[in-house]
Amino acid sequence: MPQEDLDERPDMAVVLAAQRVHSGAHYPSDLAAVAVLGPAAAALVRGARHLLW
Repeated sequence: MPQEDLDERPDMAVVLAAQRVHSGAHYPSDLAAVAVLGPAAAALVRGARHLLW
């Protein structure tokens, strides 16, 4: 799969996150945790990918 297809849309993620807080579906701390854990999990998967495939 080309890298262009894997690129994320951070601008849309910010809009969606703000909407979820505004609507009361999430607390701001939920989003802060995801902002830290998401990239860490992605780095872990990318680092371990060579072990799996």
